[in-house]
Amino acid sequence: MMVEDGFDVRIANHPDKVKLKHLLEQNNLPVDDIETLDLQHFFGAQSTDTLLGVAGMEPYGSDALVRSLSVRADAQGQGIATALLKHLEQHAVSLGVQQTYLLTETADRFFIRHGYTIVPRATAPAGIQQSSQFSVLCPASAIFMHKALAS
Repeated sequence: MMVEDGFDVRIANHPDKVKLKHLLEQNNLPVDDIETLDLQHFFGAQSTDTLLGVAGMEPYGSDALVRSLSVRADAQGQGIATALLKHLEQHAVSLGVQQTYLLTETADRFFIRHGYTIVPRATAPAGIQQSSQFSVLCPASAIFMHKALAS
C-alpha cells in the first residue's frame, strides 16, 4: 500500500523481534515480555527494511487482547496504524475471535474512532485478566477498551 509522504508499505507477519522491541521502546510501550512471546499474531508495516509500525494480539479463545500497536514518530499520520489495526482485526476474525480488548494510556481517541468503547477493567474475561499485559505490564490507570468484531 502507498501512504502519504511516499512510503511504500507492506504488512508482513512475524516482525523482527529486535526491531519490534526497539520501536516499542521508542514509543514508551511495554517490552518486558517481548523476548518470550510467540510473534505468530504480530504484524509489521515495513518500507524496504525499515519497520514503520507494529501491531499484535494475544488470542484467548473467542477473545483477544490487542497489544503493541505502535508507529514510528516520522511515519505517524500516514494511515499505518489504521491499516495495521484493520489487518489485525481481520486476522482475529479468521481465528474465530469475536471480542477484542486492549489497554491504552494515550490512544483512546484513536481506538474510539475505530469502534472501541471504554469499559470497566472488572469486565475483562478471565483469559485477558491473566495476560501479563493486563495483570503486570500496564498500570491500573490504563484505559480498558472493547470491540465486538463482525464475523
